[in-house]
Amino acid sequence: MIMKPKFLYFQPEITITTLSGILWGLIELGYEAREGQILVPDSEYDDEILSKVKSVLDQGSRDEIVITQDFCAVVAQACHEKNRIYISWVYDSPQRALYMREALYDTNIIFVFDKTQFSRLKEAGLKNLFYEPLAGNITKAGTFAPSENELAEYKSDISFVGNLYSDSIRESLFAGTDGTVLEEGNKLITSVTGKWDKDSGVFNKVSDEYIRFIYERMSHEGEEIYNISPRFLVETLVLAYEKSSRDRIEALRKLSEKMQVTLYTSKDIPGDLKDKLKCKGYVSYDEGMPKVFLSSKININITMSGIETGIPQRVFDIMAYGGFCLTDWRPEIEELFESGKEIVTAHSADEMTEKADYYLKHDRERLDIAAAGYKRVKEKYSYPKAVSRIINKTKEVFGI
Repeated sequence: MIMKPKFLYFQPEITITTLSGILWGLIELGYEAREGQILVPDSEYDDEILSKVKSVLDQGSRDEIVITQDFCAVVAQACHEKNRIYISWVYDSPQRALYMREALYDTNIIFVFDKTQFSRLKEAGLKNLFYEPLAGNITKAGTFAPSENELAEYKSDISFVGNLYSDSIRESLFAGTDGTVLEEGNKLITSVTGKWDKDSGVFNKVSDEYIRFIYERMSHEGEEIYNISPRFLVETLVLAYEKSSRDRIEALRKLSEKMQVTLYTSKDIPGDLKDKLKCKGYVSYDEGMPKVFLSSKININITMSGIETGIPQRVFDIMAYGGFCLTDWRPEIEELFESGKEIVTAHSADEMTEKADYYLKHDRERLDIAAAGYKRVKEKYSYPKAVSRIINKTKEVFGI
């Protein structure tokens, strides 16, 4: 008789504000799972935390499989030393910890949701690497029952939850307007702001001279643990963040010129934009965001530009709660969802504004799309469905 594997879940520090959908999926599938009662860092760690992780491993059986959301180098190291299988399902892209030596261990099995990231990591030498889209927590959403009064507090035509990524240090790198090397980056970002198609990314677009110029002006403290090229570092930490900031600001500005838009963020908002929006503060992942998704006629997603082709967690979260999702177009979106029937996509900030205006005036179509999107996530991208695929692949790879 083949025994069902047992699992040990560690909570990464970076996901402390989120409930673990993986645990929900394991429990729903009938697997025995326990939680390691310590928070683990995703990248830098010391001997003390490594010792604590190994101690938790020793408390379970030797065939217990370890699992986390996002890759955690200290967990990979402990599992390598103890010869234990370690599953990580990554929802950040790019996650820098995947460029550490610990990601190369053959005791790892790593699942990423972005096909371009998958290709980059394959080239970096990662073994047991697979593609798996993210998921929505349908079961958790089904237990969420706020009162009408609670939902009324979040009622809005259009809502966006997220940061605008304003950063004075980064923005100073785009201040050159006199033909200097700085102007190259500024011209690139200006040309792709508010555009979301296959040619509107920031990767492999600037000269080596520009990369060297910016790289020399960045802080590199602690970077020795990562095997990341200067180009990829500049593209992800400078260019992608700047495009994300400008994309979000431009889209919100255009939307707010015609419609009521509510912004939920804990960060600073540019003065001219703040006057146009209904600005509210931080909302929690577990309580606040679901109320926003349920109470908003349209939920906007504008993906971080560091995510090159994949579909971010926010999309699945919105749809799992039955919310209508209007998102920037992503290269992988139509591989997962039927655009115009389960989700609505926009190739530009202008198109996003036009579609928001249309669907605010067509309630029946909007509600039908939201219902179809919920059904699609439930049938294909719920946590039990996704975790089952991950476990089956793990069994195949390790022969268990």
